Amino acid sequence: SIYDLDMLLVPTNRPIARIDSEDIVYKTQMDKFKAVMEDIKEKHAKQQPILVGTTSVEKSEILHRLLDRAGVPHEVLNAKNHLREALIVAQAGSPSAVTISTNMAGRGTDIRLGGNPDELARLESGAEVGEAAYEKSLAKYLPLCESNKEIVLAAGGLHIVGTERHESRRVDNQLRGRSGRQGDPGSSRFFLSLEDDLLRMFGTDKMNMWMERMGLADDEPIEHRWISHAIENAQTKVEGHHFQIRKNILEYDDVMNYQRKGVYLIRRRALGGEDIYPMVTESLECVVGDIMDECIGEGMHPEMWDVEGLRKRLQTIFATTWSDSDNEIRDESRTAIQQRLHEEASAMVEEKVEEMGQELFDSIARMLLLQLTDKLWKDHLLAIDRLRQGVGLRGYGQRNPLLEYKREAYHMFVMMAAIRDERLISGLLSYDPEAAQAPPATRPAPAIDLGALPTQISGSATEQAAPSNPAEGAETRAFAKEHGIKKNDPCPCGSEKKFKKCCRKGAKTKVTG
Repeated sequence: SIYDLDMLLVPTNRPIARIDSEDIVYKTQMDKFKAVMEDIKEKHAKQQPILVGTTSVEKSEILHRLLDRAGVPHEVLNAKNHLREALIVAQAGSPSAVTISTNMAGRGTDIRLGGNPDELARLESGAEVGEAAYEKSLAKYLPLCESNKEIVLAAGGLHIVGTERHESRRVDNQLRGRSGRQGDPGSSRFFLSLEDDLLRMFGTDKMNMWMERMGLADDEPIEHRWISHAIENAQTKVEGHHFQIRKNILEYDDVMNYQRKGVYLIRRRALGGEDIYPMVTESLECVVGDIMDECIGEGMHPEMWDVEGLRKRLQTIFATTWSDSDNEIRDESRTAIQQRLHEEASAMVEEKVEEMGQELFDSIARMLLLQLTDKLWKDHLLAIDRLRQGVGLRGYGQRNPLLEYKREAYHMFVMMAAIRDERLISGLLSYDPEAAQAPPATRPAPAIDLGALPTQISGSATEQAAPSNPAEGAETRAFAKEHGIKKNDPCPCGSEKKFKKCCRKGAKTKVTG
């Protein structure tokens, strides 16, 4: 139901002959483990193999120590014995074998009643011995395993002992399913206590009250169909709780998955050799639309238009402005303003293409689009992660955290796309091919006595101004020529700008102006 996949229930190959007994419930865990030990000793005495399932490694260690004290030979199958796991499981069906395992240990190896002759032969012959030695060992163990199988079948097949109910019925069924394979006989029983995690957290109080009213002793068990039904209800509650958790996680992930598809579609288009110019045109249309929505909203009265904001946006993105007065702009319709803005912006892009050449323009646009997409997407992922961590608190305000997350994540994604388009267009229009192609300065700036510098150069970066007269501008240029300062070298005034963008620019403006 989460992933919308079809399911097919495959029936067993042969009818199940296993006997599944009702659960037995005790008051305390110690009483439960005592009963488990008595059951193991009884089955072990009549040479019936036993597989004991535990919910954790700690519980398997407890049973291991109890069986050691009782002198019952056994194998412990948990993460500590993973190298011998297949061998232990293969021989778990031998007469009198007692195997303690965690719920998921030993999966993938079938338990054959009487033992597995193949594993015994391989163990005796070794991995480096040839096929002849293996066949000789196999011929020895085949009749032994067959006779052992008859003993096990007469004893009742593999007996499953569950020491605790798992939160999921599926795991309990997997444990029971190790017995009664291919129509073999077998049996299973679960031993529980009111101190088990499942019953303590999700069990009903009626069960405890019933045991008190019955006046049962601590070591006296309860075995009733109603008990098994109550435990099944507790497991259903836990499974439903976990199902909701997985479903919520999937719904949260779906939000990011849709956004991820959109971002990676843009990256694939840019990296796949697709013509980049249509993508620039799309970004330009989005930028124009964003400016109109922000400053001249649809349906707004002209008096409410943010004309000053419109001028600032034009200056920031397109490095231009309109000479029209505010009243002249308000006299035009919104459609006319949008068309004018789009035409002027398109003309600026066309002019930039002619200036740079189509090949260089496409190359710069592709590189800039990829850089912006990657950087903004990383920042967006960080912001989304912070939003997800804190959105759950909105449930205290009677608001659905998932809906709040979807709404804000969408707005953040739209904002990220708007910033990307704006920076792409602004970066393309402000790109200077000459400055980009100029070779970088390979030698350090000459050591210059700042006291001997002209006023224009020796002043701080924040106090610089254009020369007050043409002589100062000429003096600055002469000083630069004398000391070999080129226009792309760092400016000696300490502003960390290029000389052409700093003092030389001011001097040139004043002299030529």
